[in-house]
Amino acid sequence: MTGIGKCIRALRQIKGYSQEYMAIRLHMSQSNYAKIEKELINISTQRLKAIAAVLEVSMHRLLVEPPQKSTALIDEKEDLNLEVMEDFFTTKVLYEKIIEDKDKEIAFLREEIKQLRTK
Repeated sequence: MTGIGKCIRALRQIKGYSQEYMAIRLHMSQSNYAKIEKELINISTQRLKAIAAVLEVSMHRLLVEPPQKSTALIDEKEDLNLEVMEDFFTTKVLYEKIIEDKDKEIAFLREEIKQLRTK
C-alpha cells in the first residue's frame, strides 16, 4: 500500500475536503480515516472503492498514480488559483475602464441635453 495514503490525502486536499468530511461520507471515525492516510491500516477493496467514489476518481488512480504526481496536482491547483486571480483582476480593470468610459459618455450626454434645453 505504499503511497496510496499520500495519494488519497493529496486528492482529498485538492477537493478541499476535510478528514472529518471524508470519514462521514465513508461511515467511519475520523481517527480511522486518518490512519488510512497515514498508511497505518490496510484498506479493503470495498473501502478503496468508496474512497475513490467520494473523491470522484478511479480506483486505478489511487493505486497507480505516484504520490509525487498527486502532490504536483496540489501545486497545479495553486497555480490555477493564481491564474483565476489574475483573470479576475484583469477583468476588474477592464470593467472599471468600461465604467469610466460610460461615465464620460453620460457626462457628455447630460451636457448635450443641457444645451438643447437652453435653445
